[in-house]
Amino acid sequence: MALTDVNILPEYHTVEDNVIEDFYIPCLANSVSYNRITGFFAGITFQMLAKGLSKLITNGGQMRMIISTRLSQQDEEAIRQGYTEREVVEKNFLERFKDPTDEFEKGYLSLLTYLISHCILDIRVVSIGSAITTAMEHEKLGIFFDEVGNMVAFSGSGNETPSGLIHNSEDFDVYCSWKGMDPYGRCFNKASYFNKLWNGKFPNAHTMTFPEAVKEKIFQYQNYLSKEELEQLDNKYVENVKLKRATSNAQKLPSLGTIKLHKYQSDAISELRNNNYRGYFDMATGTGKTFTALGGLTDLVNNPDIKTKSFFVLIVVPYTHLATQWADDCKKFGISPLLAFGQSRKWRNSFEEKAISVKLAQSKLECVIITTASLLHQFVLDTLRDPKVARRTVFIADEAHNLGAGKIKTVLNIDFKYRLGLSATMDRHHDESGTDKLYEFFDKCCIHYDLGRAIAEGYLSHYRYYPVLVYLDDDELDQYVKLSKEIAKRSVYEDPDESEDLKRLLLKRALLVAGCRMKLDVLRDVIKPFKNTYYNLIYCGAVSYVDATDPTEDSQLKSVMSMLRNDLKMRIERFTALEDMTTRDTIKDHFQTKLINGIAAIKCLDEGVNIPCIQRAFILASSTNPKEYVQRRGRVLRLFNPVEKPYAEIFDFITLTRPLDELGKIDQDYARFESSLAKRELARVEEFSRLSDNSAESYKIISDIKSAYHLDDFDLEDNDNE
Repeated sequence: MALTDVNILPEYHTVEDNVIEDFYIPCLANSVSYNRITGFFAGITFQMLAKGLSKLITNGGQMRMIISTRLSQQDEEAIRQGYTEREVVEKNFLERFKDPTDEFEKGYLSLLTYLISHCILDIRVVSIGSAITTAMEHEKLGIFFDEVGNMVAFSGSGNETPSGLIHNSEDFDVYCSWKGMDPYGRCFNKASYFNKLWNGKFPNAHTMTFPEAVKEKIFQYQNYLSKEELEQLDNKYVENVKLKRATSNAQKLPSLGTIKLHKYQSDAISELRNNNYRGYFDMATGTGKTFTALGGLTDLVNNPDIKTKSFFVLIVVPYTHLATQWADDCKKFGISPLLAFGQSRKWRNSFEEKAISVKLAQSKLECVIITTASLLHQFVLDTLRDPKVARRTVFIADEAHNLGAGKIKTVLNIDFKYRLGLSATMDRHHDESGTDKLYEFFDKCCIHYDLGRAIAEGYLSHYRYYPVLVYLDDDELDQYVKLSKEIAKRSVYEDPDESEDLKRLLLKRALLVAGCRMKLDVLRDVIKPFKNTYYNLIYCGAVSYVDATDPTEDSQLKSVMSMLRNDLKMRIERFTALEDMTTRDTIKDHFQTKLINGIAAIKCLDEGVNIPCIQRAFILASSTNPKEYVQRRGRVLRLFNPVEKPYAEIFDFITLTRPLDELGKIDQDYARFESSLAKRELARVEEFSRLSDNSAESYKIISDIKSAYHLDDFDLEDNDNE
């Protein structure tokens, strides 16, 4: 009996893998000991804790399990009033205890009692204070040990909730002590971490034995199944899941079900149908592009006039978090997609099998959600170029403007029969050829649903806009003028779309403006009245105050977080490309449940992340690219509880060369370049002001800037190269 005999993958995804059958059962069958941290106890059912554990009966193994729970502020107040922490935790567990709803749930409670009563399973509880910021409550960690000392450790985002093991798109990584780079060290570190937590060695986490009152509640089901029935429980559960999956996947086309689309969404689908299901939806961020697209897909595959009877649905997204969001929405339409990202060996066979089944008309519909990075795999492109696949493909591109750039643009040469692009801003900034290619490929705009209409019709939140003026200091101004002169000189004979040197100069100048030092002090004053509020978003630039030439340096973000945390005592988390999906989900949860005051972000919130409760945005850095600042505004305008969010607020930091009352002192040589910065900033200010509820306030600022720089409306045109 050895873990080395088990075929163990480096990672598992519950969308694709049956983790009970493929991982837990074979590992437990070859283990003598098993340690487990289940994750945050919130809505968890005790019957789910026992799934996959029936092998512990037959192999004589031992298991230690830790359940973590977070104390609320009310819990902590109860403790201060004299209740013990154990009493509070026990009360919480009893309140959250969910009675079993079917025979399997009763059986798993019976299994849990057997394991506890026969000293096979020992459970401890770890409680975490409400103010402690930690990923522990979402942690999924386990270690198997066999009789010769081999270890298999796993960690990831899933919890033992009713959806965690089977229905949700949870995933976890696996480490085997006998293979890989430094394998023993990884497994040993996780085992050591578990032991420290088990023995109460962490100052912010209190470890206690399992509450007796909760144990008594579970033991109501002690003799529900016999030992022999308990031994076969996991196998029967797996067979039941397979049967349900087979039934749900059986040649079923998507449908709207109880979903009700808005009139503008139905109108867009009608236009798409009239254009033979080729087109693009130009819809403001937050107005339901995903549901409109899936509604269009449903209309297509159920249209009796369409001769195609087998559909390969390919949904392309720029990021993995968007893939999982799409998967959740697909399920609402009765579609079970394959997620294609990460290591291709995990999904290549399934991808090719789905394409072949459609090609041979063996399946009515197969759906794959793929990231743009995975789309570039040669085997993917070769599959899609097959004419028998292409003419059955429904190609749906989320954030479709991304397909107009670089290597990914080659996919636009494939003759997909049905195609749909989704974007709030299809035009690519300073990329006319890429934009033309997109319009040619998607053919027709089936709906133009802009921000103003969405706000007026009540599908996006009203907002108030506050331009906040900041100014370059003397050193920054000298650098700005020097860079502007060099850019103007090179622009005479160099194309900014082609010249890498000119691109670097433009980027350096943009970063200089984004990192204006004055922003930090002004932000302190502007955000101070809101320091005790929630749902705040601070957009930072990827810039350094030390050297603005390096776009990967994020010291503006660090400085902002330090100031907000230390000076204003705000609870702020960072949300950047450096945080993995598990950490991002934890941060979003803390944000939505008011465990933190706000999020400081760089770029990665621009596309796709859906957090409707964002009430207030402080924009420290914006590019002149309309795509970016339009998406940022839309991110704040999603509807939320009108009591907590009657309207949104946007504080936009506008960088100018110097205070307006000092402009009369500058010479003509400086005036040209200083006014060019004002023109670029005013383009965004005028756009944001136009639809705001307090436009009169911002128009006063716009008028003052125009007057000080001697600008009129004719002057406000694109002039990035001045």
